[in-house]
Amino acid sequence: MSVVLKSVQSSPARRERPQLHTYQGQELVDRLLRWLLCVFVATFVLEAPLRWALVVWGFPNALYLRDVIPIGSLTLLLFRPLLTRRWIDPLITVPLCLLGIHGAVGLALGVAPIQVALGFKLFMYPLYGIAMWPLLADHWTTVLRASAVAFAVTLFGVILNFFLGPMLWDGMEYDTIFGTVSASRQWWISGGIPRLAGLARASFNAAMIIGITGLLCMVWLRPPWLRLLIAVLAVAGIAATTSKGMLLAFPIAAVWLLFDGRFAHILLGRMLVYVLCSVSLALPIGVVLLELGSGLAPVGFPNFLFSVWERFSWMWPSAFDLLPKGVGWVLGGGLGSIGTPQLFGPEPHRFNAADSLAVLLLVNFGVAGTLYFLLPACTLRRVTQVAHPDQAKAFIALLIVTYGYGFSISMVEEPFFALCIGLALGMAANPGLTAQRRNTRVPERRGSSSPDPSARATIS
Repeated sequence: MSVVLKSVQSSPARRERPQLHTYQGQELVDRLLRWLLCVFVATFVLEAPLRWALVVWGFPNALYLRDVIPIGSLTLLLFRPLLTRRWIDPLITVPLCLLGIHGAVGLALGVAPIQVALGFKLFMYPLYGIAMWPLLADHWTTVLRASAVAFAVTLFGVILNFFLGPMLWDGMEYDTIFGTVSASRQWWISGGIPRLAGLARASFNAAMIIGITGLLCMVWLRPPWLRLLIAVLAVAGIAATTSKGMLLAFPIAAVWLLFDGRFAHILLGRMLVYVLCSVSLALPIGVVLLELGSGLAPVGFPNFLFSVWERFSWMWPSAFDLLPKGVGWVLGGGLGSIGTPQLFGPEPHRFNAADSLAVLLLVNFGVAGTLYFLLPACTLRRVTQVAHPDQAKAFIALLIVTYGYGFSISMVEEPFFALCIGLALGMAANPGLTAQRRNTRVPERRGSSSPDPSARATIS
């Protein structure tokens, strides 16, 4: 008997290490992280009145505590697999290591530590989206419903701003630990036309939220007339913000979604993304290398295109001047070397907004920035072949906005977009995640159906 017991105890199967994670506890934590993500997004949708209220209540710095949400969530999602499965998620660790390398390059080239820290903060939001996607993959309908709420609230705010005029928070400035800031940016285009922000902090923030959530609503809604209604409302709202880049990019994506199921729909969407990606990358590089802006006079541009002349003649050439001389440009200027972080460094007078996603990435990361710029487009084919059809359509629509609007502004500096592109990259890394979970899920008592293998976004 003792021999039998001894052999059983020494059996390799009996000495396997038990799994340390418990599904129930993990599901509760995941639910909490999803709710915190909703709170985080809400602070951007309602940022202007939220800032105004906090100032009135005497807590002007309280809003900065929202960054605890992405930092805490990333920390948990980074170390949880290590503690439960002795495994580190490369989707989090690899981008973190790359940001660390680019930050080290910046410090070596003389970029102020505060600029590097703020640069990390800007690129933390896409990383937060990448990390959160596995928690949202099985809740796609909830994501679309939340997008509809954000769309309605932001559009309502812009409509109020249009009919009621300046809001309580418009142009309000107050002191914070980062200096004097505004609760809502109040500015105008040529002719004294106001750039309306509604409940968002600035007009381009409102345009970004309306554009992206409007496209998600069009993906969600089936009746063509409802899709058309959403498109018309979104265009009107974006026009009120006077954001010309989004006013160009959104209709392209919206028209593509309106013709769903016709004319090789997915193939056409991919071609649109590839064309816009190529133009958005080649345009600023061509303007600078060929010195196309040096001989341009502002008198030759209409008032509504004056910002185009500004980018051609000054913004983009000055941005490339921030790159190290010689072969150093290969590594770029380092994390935080261009854009908003410059305002907090020792040379704020050299501030350059980049006004182009490609320029922002190239100056920060050098040649690697080109690869980062092309990465979403390179994953497009795999996503459309593997992901759920609605998710594939949302991915294409977001990339149309990314490259269509990204040629005129530094998209990553807009936090709502940064989070959304992070979620999209998380989807690109796990395009079949929902289907895989459906295949491995334990059947319920009422019975379960296997996923339809034909339910994929194919070229039709």
